[in-house]
Amino acid sequence: MMRRLFLGFALMLCAGRNVSRVSAQTTQQGPRTYWLVVTGLSGEAEYAVTYAGWAKRIAAAARTRFGAAQVWWLAEKESDGVAATATRASIEARLKEISKQATSEDALFVVLIGHGATADGVSKFALPGPDLVPTDLALWLNGISARTTVINTASASGGWIAPLAAKGRVVVTATKSGVEQNETMFAQYFADALTLDAADTDKDDRVSVLEAFDFAKREVERAYAADKKMLTEHAQIDGNGDGKAVAVATPDSPDGAVAGLTHFGAAGSRTVAGTAAVPQPPALRALYAEKTRLERQLSDLRARKADTPEAEYQTQLEKLLTDIAVNGQAIRKLEGGK
Repeated sequence: MMRRLFLGFALMLCAGRNVSRVSAQTTQQGPRTYWLVVTGLSGEAEYAVTYAGWAKRIAAAARTRFGAAQVWWLAEKESDGVAATATRASIEARLKEISKQATSEDALFVVLIGHGATADGVSKFALPGPDLVPTDLALWLNGISARTTVINTASASGGWIAPLAAKGRVVVTATKSGVEQNETMFAQYFADALTLDAADTDKDDRVSVLEAFDFAKREVERAYAADKKMLTEHAQIDGNGDGKAVAVATPDSPDGAVAGLTHFGAAGSRTVAGTAAVPQPPALRALYAEKTRLERQLSDLRARKADTPEAEYQTQLEKLLTDIAVNGQAIRKLEGGK
């Protein structure tokens, strides 16, 4: 209640403040998003078609709905829309390419679709040639400045949580451990979350990682219940980088704070389902870029709450909430009062 009152007060104050303050760098170019979508070995023709269908939907949403700077789809076999064969070497090469371009203001989304398994205590993702293991991916991601989200939709993906854990990195898995090795449905509903308006629960025309996770997890559970089958996949999310994932997170929880403020859309792009991301005027794009930065600062502050003196935490929180309120009114003004 106090937070709502404070936000309302901040909005009243912002009328008399200068809402045009944005950095020169932000005005020229806002944060960018990069996507790496990987479909691994299918094993059977049926799975090959299914995995490709999910990957195409995700890649298309990244390009058109979310306005990604670059999208790469690596697959079992090269075909229309596939950048290269999905091997350890090609994944590493693409991530190294991204590391040369992406800055700390940018975002990277890595999506794995396929078969997973655990052998000798190590979870793996099946690829042509040597399989991918989480320590490989963690090593390559550590060289990238962009804030990173990894969505592993494969079976046994829960075993990737701890090895991939890092501050500022969100990890989503279709299973809660490496021993849940039945085929998963999570990728299907994750693709739905990116292409349907239903996942946008706060109706801000954006889809966050937390919203997509909640939507996909809920739909998976409904599908199993409708088929009267025992649930064999339990999706998890680690949003604070401690390597301890949870099945339920909220925007105010440690694992939900960062994920709730990590949006798939580029700053200033509209993400209504069925429409393309339309570039916004420079001033509006700059304000959205500033919005992204402020939200990231807020998520970082919440993650540090336990280690921050209460008075200092409240002072920083109030300032950020005020700045976010001011920024929000400026955006609405440029958008015509929406």
